[in-house]
Amino acid sequence: TQINKKIFIYDIQIFPEYRNYGNGRFLLDWLSQETKNLGYQEIGLHVLAENKIARLLYEKSGFEMTNIYYSKKV
Repeated sequence: TQINKKIFIYDIQIFPEYRNYGNGRFLLDWLSQETKNLGYQEIGLHVLAENKIARLLYEKSGFEMTNIYYSKKV
C-alpha cells in the first residue's frame, strides 16, 4: 500500500506591487513541480472565502475545493 504523501501550505503572499504579472501562477507551477520532485502526491492550502482572486488562481492552477468551514461571531 502506498501512502499518499502531501504537504500543506499555510500562507502564500504576493506583495501588491508584484501582482498581475503572473508571479502567483509561476509560484504555483514551481511549487507543484518541486513537490512532485520531492515525492509528494498532493498539495493542500487554505484560502479565505472572500479572496476571490486567489481562489480563481488556485482553480486555474488545478486545485479543487475540498472543504467548507463556517464560523459565527457571538
